[in-house]
Amino acid sequence: MFFIGVFGINNRSKKIKEVSFKCTGCLNKRGELVENSNVFEFFFIPIFKFSKKYILTCTKCGSMYRLNDSSVKKIIETEKVAYEDIEEVIYENRICECGEKIEKGYEYCPKCGRKL
Repeated sequence: MFFIGVFGINNRSKKIKEVSFKCTGCLNKRGELVENSNVFEFFFIPIFKFSKKYILTCTKCGSMYRLNDSSVKKIIETEKVAYEDIEEVIYENRICECGEKIEKGYEYCPKCGRKL
């Protein structure tokens, strides 16, 4: 949050809806579509939004993916996200089917021995 007198810029996060998506970190099939934006405020009243970014967050492991702005309307209508809709992997948290969190660089789960 940044304020100069009565004006300010604040970050806002708004959950849009749950969508169907196969997470690359844990293979969960549900995710949350979230709109992150900056808001210009006057006396803490939002005037207008700018710098919108759409983020997909896995509901199980918390992996985060930035979506293409051009794909958001289609995603909201169909409630499905394809890998082509993803612009960037922001954070990937890998979890094995047995529930163990996996560090980067591992090919096999250290707990159960499954190939990842």
